[in-house]
Amino acid sequence: MLKIKMKLLKKLIIVVLSLVFFMVIFFIAINSYVRISSSKYIYRDIEKIPKTQACLVLGAAVFPNGNLSTVLKDRVDSALILYNNGKFEKILLSGDNGKPHYNEVSAMRHYVQRKKFPDKDIFLDHAGFNTYNSMVRAKEIFCVDDVIICTQEFHLYRSIYIARKMGLNAYGYVSDRTVYADARHYKLRELAANIKAFFYIHTNKSPVYLGEQIPISGTGFSSWGNDEK
Repeated sequence: MLKIKMKLLKKLIIVVLSLVFFMVIFFIAINSYVRISSSKYIYRDIEKIPKTQACLVLGAAVFPNGNLSTVLKDRVDSALILYNNGKFEKILLSGDNGKPHYNEVSAMRHYVQRKKFPDKDIFLDHAGFNTYNSMVRAKEIFCVDDVIICTQEFHLYRSIYIARKMGLNAYGYVSDRTVYADARHYKLRELAANIKAFFYIHTNKSPVYLGEQIPISGTGFSSWGNDEK
């Protein structure tokens, strides 16, 4: 009886170890695929990045006083540098405005307005709750065809991967303008986020919100919602 139990235990251990092994291989393979498939569309050199219809700035933390976090400020500043170098015409600011007291997109809008960016060319996506939602809505709501995405390098691989799977002709501009204290945490988090993005793409997950189209080819005022013009 003891021998039978030992044999069953050995078989169970082998099965568990095999599953763990294949999960690790799958994890590594997906992360490698996301990185390799996106890397050729990511640029550091402004001169080399193609001109596009629009620039998409992905949201990040905003402080209660309305100031942008360092990560977000670097993304917006990078977009403004691209604009001043004639790389795009319209800017799409996408972030979280899921609660009345928290509004990433308004904070970004006020920032770019202070930098004299033309009001009519500012588009706001209040339902960019995560990277996947931002990309789907850029395509489906704002009718974007080609776009430069501004975010940090660790985030660009996944952003470009999702965007191109959504049918966007997307390029990424590395927006690392600072040394980030939580850089290691961000990079580790991306490993799991890449897996989630892979499943979202292959299950054709719907975004939290869609709504009426606001084509990027027009003016952005109708996308501002209750924000003051």
